[in-house]
Amino acid sequence: MTWTHRITDANGTAQMRITRVLSVEGGRARLRSGTTEYVYEVRPGGLFLPAHGAWLLPWPLEVGRRWRTAGGEARVVETGARMDTPAGTFSGCVVIEAAPPEGQERLRQTFCKGVGPVRVEHFVGDRRVRSAVLLAFGRAAP
Repeated sequence: MTWTHRITDANGTAQMRITRVLSVEGGRARLRSGTTEYVYEVRPGGLFLPAHGAWLLPWPLEVGRRWRTAGGEARVVETGARMDTPAGTFSGCVVIEAAPPEGQERLRQTFCKGVGPVRVEHFVGDRRVRSAVLLAFGRAAP
């Protein structure tokens, strides 16, 4: 699988980022986004990030659910969301907000079933300083 996102900073400067699945073994997947590699594990309790010792998406995903992340706390703010992107319109999406224990920063992520992250927004206070939106996704060429 590959995902292509357009990343835009606060000044409107945009760049493209491609994320590819490198390998899948059992419930463990290795992905590369830009020059960074990530490992995700599907566990009975949800989607886990072993490098951080933290959950990315613990199940069940219900509005109000909170959990500790590597850098603070996350919570489900919406389920059943509809998201329009250049890659298409998706429904049944879940919106997560994560923030460090103190400070003005927060990350708002929208994940859609069968797709993954379709929108990610980074805020400082009420100001959006960076965003990523899904442009395309699908199976990688062999």
